[in-house]
Amino acid sequence: MKFTTSISSSLAVVALLLVATSTTAFTTTTTSLSTSASTSTTSLCMAKTIAVFGASGLTASECVYQALQEGDTVVGLTRNPANLKIPKGSGGPKAEQALASDNLILLAGDVTKKSDVDKVFAAAKIDGVVVALGGKTKEVGDSMLTDGTKNIIAAMKENDVKRLAVVTSIGAGKRYIPSMQRNVSTMVLTSFLTY
Repeated sequence: MKFTTSISSSLAVVALLLVATSTTAFTTTTTSLSTSASTSTTSLCMAKTIAVFGASGLTASECVYQALQEGDTVVGLTRNPANLKIPKGSGGPKAEQALASDNLILLAGDVTKKSDVDKVFAAAKIDGVVVALGGKTKEVGDSMLTDGTKNIIAAMKENDVKRLAVVTSIGAGKRYIPSMQRNVSTMVLTSFLTY
């Protein structure tokens, strides 16, 4: 029992570090050139194009919505595009309405199919990626997260995209699968991408 707790604690720390560092994955520090040098953290100077995998999920829809609110372009991949709604968290009175924008390219697809992942990178020049794959493990399978993340990282490397943020709850709770989180963490940590 002590060993299992140790693994769970270690994975929780890795997940926390990934989430904490991913919040800065799409920001940069700039220094003012005025006579009083000041440093501030701001969004990238130009609008970004962000790929969001699992775009219609609860966390991913927040990412999509907030990026669009900031003027960014989003290319989203989801099994069910009709499920993308304005999130309750930041959508206010528009929450639960269909999410649509001229800056949103929404594709139907399956991350376990490399050809579907490649369509995201063919749709636009991607600056950064959010992997927010989710679903009940019994519905999406034990390997969707690892297979999908492997396809996404491969496509990122093929398209020279360096920025990555990963968040998921697959395998958490009653169906905790430590090997799944460990496999994804290892893929991200050894990918040589910025996370």
